[in-house]
Amino acid sequence: MIRTKKVSVHKSKQSSDIDENTIGPRIRKLRRDKNMTLSQLAEFAGCTNATISKIERNKMTPSVSVLKGIVNALGLTLAEFLTEENHSDLVIMRKDQRIPIKFPSPGIQSELLTTNLKHRMMEPLYEVIEPGAGSKGEYVHEGEEFVLVLKGELTIIIRGEEYVLNAGDSMYYTSIQPHGFSNCGSETVEVVWIITPPTY
Repeated sequence: MIRTKKVSVHKSKQSSDIDENTIGPRIRKLRRDKNMTLSQLAEFAGCTNATISKIERNKMTPSVSVLKGIVNALGLTLAEFLTEENHSDLVIMRKDQRIPIKFPSPGIQSELLTTNLKHRMMEPLYEVIEPGAGSKGEYVHEGEEFVLVLKGELTIIIRGEEYVLNAGDSMYYTSIQPHGFSNCGSETVEVVWIITPPTY
């Protein structure tokens, strides 16, 4: 008989979600800490000065694709920017220990399935995407992605071409090509997404 050692995991208190109203001021602070002008950040993020200005003043809610471009230009991933996680070295994560990522755009609920991304090679996510929600644009970053659809119908866009995935379908692709996602169906989508290295 092979005996397996039981791993004990102590539940750690997770920090609260990032409030939507703090997104703009946090972007402004990060930009100023890096001595970046609005024009420089806009150029690196692939958007306009006016867009950055409105977001920083909470006059505009950025889409996932726009926000990703901005925070990546500031040297962070979306997960790092949108969560205040602790830095424990958990191997096992219980369902109630997942770290929520609060997107400013409605319709997307995302949870990190690990902690301390700076020391991980992969970024596993569980996401619930409501009908009509999605990235609202395509974006690029280094690495590769794997997505497994658990429920519903998810549309992945690669270089403008749409691929429809149903429950049980999966897809693997490189992230250096323009890509995005959308729930074009009438049913809530549930997926597991794995990104390597952590860049989302």
